[in-house]
Amino acid sequence: EFVCADITNTNFQDQSFDCVITLGFLHRVPWDIKTATIKEISRLTNQVAIISFSKDNFLQRLKNIIVTYFRKNHIPAPCAASINDIRFECESNGFNVVSFHNIIPFFSAQTIMILEKSQ
Repeated sequence: EFVCADITNTNFQDQSFDCVITLGFLHRVPWDIKTATIKEISRLTNQVAIISFSKDNFLQRLKNIIVTYFRKNHIPAPCAASINDIRFECESNGFNVVSFHNIIPFFSAQTIMILEKSQ
């Protein structure tokens, strides 16, 4: 069964899931929706969350300039964020960051973060 819902305000009860996975979303929305989403993920999971986002740092901005020079139609992630900002937001919402994984560093801004609910 599938449910269509607003990721920032679902109708599920608190701690309905052992694991919540959000892939390919957080780097597409502005900061206020990012923070509301992380808050909702924390409310929904009782153990683990896995999130992905595009990181923003000097190397990624440089890469985007270079790629755009050669590929005029290149569109980078519209709302990338720093790893520290995402980490802070997750920790502020009751998560411990277990690990994060940069997918093909420099060539991809994609980062996956494994989170565990704080006790």
